[in-house]
Amino acid sequence: RLDLGSTAKLRTLVTYLDIIGELYDKYSVKSPSEIRYEMKGQLDPLSRFVASALLTDSKLSLTTLLDRAMERRYSASPSERFFTGGGVHT
Repeated sequence: RLDLGSTAKLRTLVTYLDIIGELYDKYSVKSPSEIRYEMKGQLDPLSRFVASALLTDSKLSLTTLLDRAMERRYSASPSERFFTGGGVHT
C-alpha cells in the first residue's frame, strides 16, 4: 500500500509500466551475450528484472513482461524509505 492519493498512485503505476516498456525496447534488440555482458555491471533492479526475463525467454512479449511486472514482489519492510513530492515516507 502506498501512502499516496489515488491520482498519484495511478501516475506511479503508469510511470513504472512506461519504464518497463522502455527497458523492454532497450534489451529486446540485444543478443543474449550482450544482455549477459550488461548484467555483469551494476544494473538497477528494474533493468535487472527486464534483462533476466529476456534471458530466460528471448521470445517474451511486452504484454507478458508487463503482466509479470505487475506481479513483482517488493519489500514490505516498514523501515524502507522512499521519496515523493511530499517528502520522505516509510
